Amino acid sequence: MRVLLHLAGGVPLGLLCPLLGRARQRRMLQRWCSDLLQLLHIRLQTQGQMLRDIHRPGLVVANHTSWLDAIALSAVAPERCVTGNGLRFWPLTGGARRWSDRPPTADDSARLCDQITARLRGGESVILFPEGAASAGKLPGHFHSILLQSAIDCQVPVRPVAIRYHDRDGRPSRAADIIGTTTLPRSLWRILRSPDLHVTLTGLAELPCAGETRRRLARDAHASISLALRHPVAASPQPSDPCRDGTEPALYSLMLPSALHPHTYDLR
Repeated sequence: MRVLLHLAGGVPLGLLCPLLGRARQRRMLQRWCSDLLQLLHIRLQTQGQMLRDIHRPGLVVANHTSWLDAIALSAVAPERCVTGNGLRFWPLTGGARRWSDRPPTADDSARLCDQITARLRGGESVILFPEGAASAGKLPGHFHSILLQSAIDCQVPVRPVAIRYHDRDGRPSRAADIIGTTTLPRSLWRILRSPDLHVTLTGLAELPCAGETRRRLARDAHASISLALRHPVAASPQPSDPCRDGTEPALYSLMLPSALHPHTYDLR
């Protein structure tokens, strides 16, 4: 019941949000998303560059398996997010289309490119899911490159982020996945029946846009995220020790140039 009340309360907050200043908008969104994760008993962790780059303009690209992806990212980096066929700041705007996760059409893409470019040139960051719709596999689907053109036009970096849902022991969890025609109530029920659900956001090495094409950026972002999902970093890796699955730490230096000690959020 508290989850439903929180979701319902998010609708008027979303209507109020555009009337506030940018700093208050960000605080409100971050608090609302953090509270929702807490109510759902989801533990949020970050690794890599996620915290350091949070306030720098850039295009954040991430894999997409759940409607919670935007919630988890906004709890750390409260920015405008491309969801469905629109660029939105508040997660609950857009009505039923938000939950249906409809991929953007060609006309949508042209309009979105203009909107993303305007935000990036204004010094903001934008969150993008290049798959266009949620994928049900363990690894991300094809990354569509058209919206990455905005990063090239504005000469801002692309920042890949790997989103992974798992239990306390690191075993993958599909409780939050969007499977087929899953409705929001059914998704909430599955999540609430998984009390040990964790979500880890891994900020990977940023991709500079100078001299790059959008297709190459999409390919490199996909490869970086796929590698991070195949070989998730152990909870507390030691610099001189191999990781839990036997993979040498040098492999991760390609993805995670900063310290890998995870940060766990206290969402109370």
